[in-house]
Amino acid sequence: GTCLRACYGSNRLSEDLDFTGGADFNRESLTELANVLITTLKTKYGLEVEVGEPVREE
Repeated sequence: GTCLRACYGSNRLSEDLDFTGGADFNRESLTELANVLITTLKTKYGLEVEVGEPVREE
């Protein structure tokens, strides 16, 4: 996505964000964080955001 924007003038921007948490950070906390990010970025900036599950490489 970033290459499309930089090289061809596309409006698309693709970035990966990684999050880590403390001992009490769990899946529910991550889900809540994802929902806040999606809602805030859409409401405040009109951005469509996807939050995906990590894929384990084998």
